[in-house]
Amino acid sequence: STLSSSSAASDVYKRQIKDKLVFLDIFVDEEVLTIQIKDTAGGIDEDIIYRVFEPYFTTKHKSESTGLGLYLSYIIVKNKMDGLISVKNVDFKYLEKEYKGAQFSIVFPIK
Repeated sequence: STLSSSSAASDVYKRQIKDKLVFLDIFVDEEVLTIQIKDTAGGIDEDIIYRVFEPYFTTKHKSESTGLGLYLSYIIVKNKMDGLISVKNVDFKYLEKEYKGAQFSIVFPIK
């Protein structure tokens, strides 16, 4: 499955995915707060995953998306909050079932 934004995640879930799950994990230590969001939508095509934070990048028809959502999220997290945002595909197990999905990580320094 190809996925390039959170709205694309909902598009993927409209297809025949049996277990439609989204996980939110928050980790805090002395230096950083990390928020991880992952889904069971199959992940992002490896050929485009490095582009998802580019302005105007979308896998949808131009009339359906501007391709600015993840780009603006990246700019806000990085430039306004001194944080980092990244994405990778992950394989994981939940309730004895194997899943593959995209995992976005947002890391904020604790000052």
